Amino acid sequence: MAAAATTGTKRTKVGIDAGVEEDVSVDAPPLLSAPPSLPASGSDAASMLLHISNELFASRTDQREQWGYCTSTLQRHDGAISSLQTHTTQLQQSFMELSKKFDTYLANTRSQGNSSTGGGHSHPTLTRAESADSHLQQTQQADPTVVRVSAKDAVGRDAVLTKINELATEAGIKPTEYELKPKLPVSTNYRLVFCNGDARLGKAVADNFLTSLKINDSTWKPTEITRPRGGGTERLYISKDRTKSDIARQRNSKILFRLLDDTFPNKGFAMARSVVTVDWITVASLSTEDGFTSIKWTNTATTEGINTQDIDTRFAEALSKFNRPPAPLSA
Repeated sequence: MAAAATTGTKRTKVGIDAGVEEDVSVDAPPLLSAPPSLPASGSDAASMLLHISNELFASRTDQREQWGYCTSTLQRHDGAISSLQTHTTQLQQSFMELSKKFDTYLANTRSQGNSSTGGGHSHPTLTRAESADSHLQQTQQADPTVVRVSAKDAVGRDAVLTKINELATEAGIKPTEYELKPKLPVSTNYRLVFCNGDARLGKAVADNFLTSLKINDSTWKPTEITRPRGGGTERLYISKDRTKSDIARQRNSKILFRLLDDTFPNKGFAMARSVVTVDWITVASLSTEDGFTSIKWTNTATTEGINTQDIDTRFAEALSKFNRPPAPLSA
């Protein structure tokens, strides 16, 4: 018996019936180039299975933790959204209630106004100290779009406007960019309103106008106007807008200082805001409780030999010159 082998097939010669030979072919499995690595023993196989099991368990644990974190995050977001919705509803309800109260207030105000004009209770006559215009200026803030133009005595509006037009032209400002108020023929105080009171443009133009009045740090352009009939000139004082309180403080402080300095020229008085001092010691100050219209004296005044009663009387007389009737509210 002889045998021959080929790749993938095994051929064998078999003797049958008195030496007769027949070829029989049988398919053999292909040869493996790299057989799989199997555990050498049963203990190694058990260790491998345990390791794979642990990895699978750890992977599932991480997935469960990630899923729990995502779930808790979504729950917190849902809670925040729900809280916002609740607050939004509450705010809407509060706004509606305030709106109703405001409408009721307006209705009551109109009905009271109608009853007073129709023969009901009348409002008391407004004095200068209690006038609406005075109260408004007392409480409002300074308007950066307004420049004040004033004089010691009453001057004509036309003469003032002519001078303002001249100064504005030199500053490159057009007549359409400002308006002189009030439109009274004669007054001691005027307001120059820029750009219809626009907060941004008006302030910029007002600042430009004031800056143009300075020739240098110590020299200003002349702002005198000529009085009619050859009556000389009147100086115009041009400055930023101020509250009524600021105007009263500055004016009354100057009056007090001049009274003391003229009466006692050798004392060397000094003025700081609404306080008069001598050798850094306070002598007198203006009271803030009544709008800077009364004087508070210290013991130093008596030491310096100041007749405080005489100064009080003359100070009140000087202030009385400024108690002119206020300008109409519509002006």
